[in-house]
Amino acid sequence: MDPGTLPGMKTSLFASIIVVGLGAAQAAGAASAPLSLPVNAAAAASATAPEPDAAVLAQLTQAVRDGRFGAAYKRGLKASPASPTRDRVLALEDDIVAGVFARIAARRLDLAEATAVATFYASPDGQALTSAQLSADGSASSIAPAQRDAIAAFFASPPGRKFNALLADPAVRGELQLALAFIAGPGKK
Repeated sequence: MDPGTLPGMKTSLFASIIVVGLGAAQAAGAASAPLSLPVNAAAAASATAPEPDAAVLAQLTQAVRDGRFGAAYKRGLKASPASPTRDRVLALEDDIVAGVFARIAARRLDLAEATAVATFYASPDGQALTSAQLSADGSASSIAPAQRDAIAAFFASPPGRKFNALLADPAVRGELQLALAFIAGPGKK
């Protein structure tokens, strides 16, 4: 097995799990465009979506904190072309970025799925994955073989597959970009 990949995952360890939002959009070919405000039906509909279930939101808030989603998202964003919006989003606190994603994800997962995601990211295996992804080279080489197997098992499970698909969903990325750009504000004129 290649040390940078896990069986059952669609892409490399680094690209498929935590690097979401713009990072995932870059992997899908959006790297050449600066952060843009997607105006589409899915993003517009999300603005009027009901509040997520509080228990689901609590689980996902913990999961994205443990998984250091804010830092991972901003790491991917730094690789995109500079723009005033990008720079304002980069200035947001990691907890704000993570909280926005948790709220978006909480409307798409049920309590059992959210609990499984939170349990994974709080575990030593989830922490090893997060550390490897946020390392200077984003390499999975520091993850022990037993942890690789546990990580692969989680992402092969129904909650893991659903979470991984959510991370790669263009509608989720668009909603996240729109919300963060709104929070970051219009900047100075």
